[in-house]
Amino acid sequence: MNTPETDKRVWSDHSEGILHEVVEASFARRLERERDEAREKLARIESLLLDPHAVFLNFLHGKIAKLDWAKLEHINGPHPARVECDEAREKAERYRLEANAMMLQRDEAQNKLRLGKLTIISQKEEIELLRQQLIEARNK
Repeated sequence: MNTPETDKRVWSDHSEGILHEVVEASFARRLERERDEAREKLARIESLLLDPHAVFLNFLHGKIAKLDWAKLEHINGPHPARVECDEAREKAERYRLEANAMMLQRDEAQNKLRLGKLTIISQKEEIELLRQQLIEARNK
């Protein structure tokens, strides 16, 4: 383990034929305080990460710069907020694909309807032409 600050402060003590590496008590106390503070901070952070709503709110308020899902999952497995987010994203994608398919069906139906109307119009025009020809033929 890399501990350069501690290594600088170590001194040796021989007692009962055993070599002990020792640091000053004040230094050891400071290290224990820093360790305990770090553990408390980690516990607070971990408790926040367990609540998906707290994670999202902290992200919105800038207390979490970027949601790093890999780090969150490393702590406590798949994060509920990510699972919800992924499910919502998948659902939105399904809806988008369904909407695209429906729009294609709508466009095809509109084209068929337009072609049907054109056919009806051209048939009406043909009928009108035939009617006029019949009228002209009777009048001759």
